[in-house]
Amino acid sequence: ITVAIMILFISASCATKSENIKGYETSPMMYQAYSCDQLNLEYDRICRQLTSVCKQQDESANLDAVAMTIGMIIFWPALFALAATDDEKHQISKLKGEKEAIEVAMSKCEGFQKVEIKYETRQETKQESFNTINGAGELKTSNYIPAMSGLTTANVKVNEKEPWTGKWKVDSVSQLNGIWAMKQEGKTVKSIKSSHIGFKGKIQGNQLKGKVDIGIYLPFIVEISSDGMSFKGSLDYFGNIQYILKGNRIE
Repeated sequence: ITVAIMILFISASCATKSENIKGYETSPMMYQAYSCDQLNLEYDRICRQLTSVCKQQDESANLDAVAMTIGMIIFWPALFALAATDDEKHQISKLKGEKEAIEVAMSKCEGFQKVEIKYETRQETKQESFNTINGAGELKTSNYIPAMSGLTTANVKVNEKEPWTGKWKVDSVSQLNGIWAMKQEGKTVKSIKSSHIGFKGKIQGNQLKGKVDIGIYLPFIVEISSDGMSFKGSLDYFGNIQYILKGNRIE
């Protein structure tokens, strides 16, 4: 119950999308002494500043949405990352109010054209994020099944040409735990159907860099041991939190 109350409290601090923030009521009278040229300059300045701040706000809102997903699915302390994002709500309300007031004042100016602010209306999709690893790809997490328990490392052999191919018991946090089953094809490594979790990556030396699917795609990097029997590394949550990944070959 305590955790649930905390989640509700923290979620209330999530940054709001800029398009959903209303402007403060601002009187056009404050611009009555401005000439049309002066109004035009001030309008241009405010529109530029508003566009920049709205972009920052929408980036914060997207990060907060991801933080909520991570916190609910993997590790609830990740919810504290919500505090790391900047909320420009009051600044946006002020600028929107001033913009609307100037638009009223500029209605007397010949040739005035209202500027529409372009808001961020979508986040990068899971598929688009996944495709950034190595061109187009497809990953169907609904087909994944939990791996069987009780597997041992007895008589396990490493394929020298495909050292990443096999099954690995991974120790980390919550949903990242389990059996990671993978297949190496050249420099590409992909999870297979029997894997507990979906992922795809590229080999760089003795490292594997890719993205893991936990409902959203997050980057990870792991390094294989010289004998090919284990790997270690981390999963990165937008530079704010890193989850340790340790894997031991079981097949």
